[in-house]
This record gives sequence, structure tokens and C-alpha cells, in this order.
Amino acid sequence: MGRMYCNPLPVRIWHWVNAICMILLIVSGIQLRFDYYISWMPAARTVSFHNIIGFIILLNYIFWLLFYVFSRKIGLYFPSRDEIRSEERRVGKECRSRWSPYH
Repeated sequence: MGRMYCNPLPVRIWHWVNAICMILLIVSGIQLRFDYYISWMPAARTVSFHNIIGFIILLNYIFWLLFYVFSRKIGLYFPSRDEIRSEERRVGKECRSRWSPYH
């Protein structure tokens, strides 16, 4: 039996690129903020590196949006009217039962 994945390959790639870029942004931000303590690379190069990683994240989010729009999975992020109403009923019952002085 082969591996079973919860997300398709483009979404898994998006997650890994996003995670790696966030770590690199944090590290380069620390380098920029505390340049007198930590000196991995010159400040000008660190600023350029930080900006490039920021643009990679921007492109990564555009890729994510295009994937969900063209694969018609963007609807996962917009609940239907029936789902909203059933959630309102569920929450309403829960609140009435929890806060009711007659329970």
C-alpha cells in the first residue's frame, strides 16, 4: 500500500516553501536588528536577502491563490448559506443551554 497524503503536492510544496521562508525572514530580521551582536553577512546583503525572501513569499501566496482558484477548491474557504445557518443554530443552542438560568 502506498503513502496517503492529506494535501495535494502543490499545497505541500507551498507549505514547505512558506515554512522555510518564514524561518529565513526571522533569522535575517534578527541579523538586521542585532547587527552588533550577530554578523553572519554584511548589512546591505542582509537587507537584499530579506527583501528577496519577502518577494518569494509574496509569489508563493499568489501561487497558492491561483492553485485554489483554478482547481476550483477556493470554495472550501467560503461556507454555504446552509452551513452558516446550521452553525448559528448549533451555537445558539449551546449558548442557551450553558447560560440559561433554568438548566
